[in-house]
Amino acid sequence: MKKTILLCATTLFAAALLPMNSIAENKKGDITLTPFVGGHLFEGNQNVDSDAWSVGLGMGYNLTDHWTAEGVFKLMNTDEDTPDSNKSIDGRLYHVDALYHFNPTGKFVPYLAAGVGGITLDNNPDGPETSALVNYGAGLKYYFTEKIALRGDVRHLVTFDDHYNNMTYAVGLTFLLGNTEPVPESEPFVEPVAVDSDGDGVTDDKDKCPGTPAGLAVDKDGCPLEITEEISIEFDVEFDFGKSDIRSIYKDRCGEACQFLKNHPNSIISVEGHTDSVGPEEYNMQLSLERAASVRQYLVDNFSVDPNQITAIGVGESRPIATNDTPEGRQQNRRVIGVIKTEVKEFKKK
Repeated sequence: MKKTILLCATTLFAAALLPMNSIAENKKGDITLTPFVGGHLFEGNQNVDSDAWSVGLGMGYNLTDHWTAEGVFKLMNTDEDTPDSNKSIDGRLYHVDALYHFNPTGKFVPYLAAGVGGITLDNNPDGPETSALVNYGAGLKYYFTEKIALRGDVRHLVTFDDHYNNMTYAVGLTFLLGNTEPVPESEPFVEPVAVDSDGDGVTDDKDKCPGTPAGLAVDKDGCPLEITEEISIEFDVEFDFGKSDIRSIYKDRCGEACQFLKNHPNSIISVEGHTDSVGPEEYNMQLSLERAASVRQYLVDNFSVDPNQITAIGVGESRPIATNDTPEGRQQNRRVIGVIKTEVKEFKKK
């Protein structure tokens, strides 16, 4: 019997030295099943052999991760310890216990235990055969898989009627038969999908300019790329010989130019006066300047153009666009050319 117990203890110690990486699964709702072997030490004055062997089974339910309720049933065998008698005595030990586990998520899980029950001895020389008892003690579980643990257990038992003090010890395997607590279903992991709501090639999580209109080029932040362009229009006004007054047929042309100014209020206007080659050069220079000034003043007076936007210059007869040898050519040279320029910012297209 002592060799058997020694072998069990050696097995438990060897298992504790194994390089295993398991963790305990002493969780609420688990059902535990523990077959074991061990011994029972009777008090010396009970007239039975003090060292009995035992086998048994424990079944428990984990109320929480720490607390377990367990029922235990053992079968024992010993001999009568009286002179001239070697009668065999069979026994049964049964109790219901509460176990408190320390470190329930660790590989080593020590616990304390206490409970109530009874013991029955057949052919007991002291009679009566059945006594109620209380027990308390401690144990250790070593999990070498998530669901299987080696278990060692020691208890002190005290009977109610005659107050006998007994000891039990056992080594066994504890099996966890599954968790009866409903496990909440975890949501399946879904890889987040990058969304590009405005279709500009930059996903919403990086887009600093959401809602970009289709067809526009954007930068790395999803903002439309701006480009600056210079735009301009030209208008020309012809004059009668030796005159600087604007002819009525050209007033509508000035109005078209001013409409452009309204659409682009930051524009700059250059008005350039010209003459034909008839007359002295100095006279023609002055006349060309007067023609340019006449157009400038007309724009200011009739279309509320800011005078600071308009530059008027005269170049005389130095830049003809037609021959001065014919009346038709000289008429084309008697002119004012107006140029309106502005810079506009536009979004770059893809």
